Amino acid sequence: MAGNRLSLHKALQYLRWASPRRCLRDIRRGVVIVDDEQVFDPLRIVDLSRASIAVYGMELSPKPSTPTSIIWHKSAGSRLDDGVAGSANWISPCGTLPQSAGGIVLLTNENRYADHESAPIAHLSQDFNVRVQRRPTTEELNDVVNNIQEQLTLPFDVQAHIATATTESVWLSFTGARYRLQDCARGLKMCGLEVLSWNRARVGPFTADDLERGSWQRVKTGEIAALDAMLAAGIDDSTALDDVYDEIVRSASN
Repeated sequence: MAGNRLSLHKALQYLRWASPRRCLRDIRRGVVIVDDEQVFDPLRIVDLSRASIAVYGMELSPKPSTPTSIIWHKSAGSRLDDGVAGSANWISPCGTLPQSAGGIVLLTNENRYADHESAPIAHLSQDFNVRVQRRPTTEELNDVVNNIQEQLTLPFDVQAHIATATTESVWLSFTGARYRLQDCARGLKMCGLEVLSWNRARVGPFTADDLERGSWQRVKTGEIAALDAMLAAGIDDSTALDDVYDEIVRSASN
């Protein structure tokens, strides 16, 4: 970086707003404000020591200690340091994924989430998809679930069902909390089922629906407040954060 002057596109990446493609998309959507001016030009030069930059109304700070949480849509075969800036500083309260797996990963640098046992966010429910070589019987699928639950240190409910099936392979969907893809794989192996591929489709309210594979996006301040409120109130954690945040705003105004 030459001094503190960067193109707006590079500046957003430096400020950990999102991956390159997502930063470019947000600039072109007109949601990036520089010194109270809406900017559409990704090549616009900004001085990070002076400029005020906000995206979706959220002020971005160049300080490395700024609390930051991101959602990353990991590609199968990739590692954290392949696609996310400052990879050594991230905590993954809901667990990382094996290198061979793809899917959603929640990352944060907030120390309050460092203790995986006590942090409420670590209890977010998750959806895993696992492809196996044949269709299991109902009894086998029940045995797989029992095998997974026996591996957990805390008694969390895990559910499984057959999502899709072809003559060559079958996709199984698992839903639960505080379990990992590796737990699914061990449970399947004990029943003679081989894992062909796997991914995590959801962590709490975060899905891959609006996030391209390999991209990552900052979790906005309002979404963090909504997530904390959701966990404290015991609301179904697959609920859209926008709905919860709107309710928080309405309650605060009354």
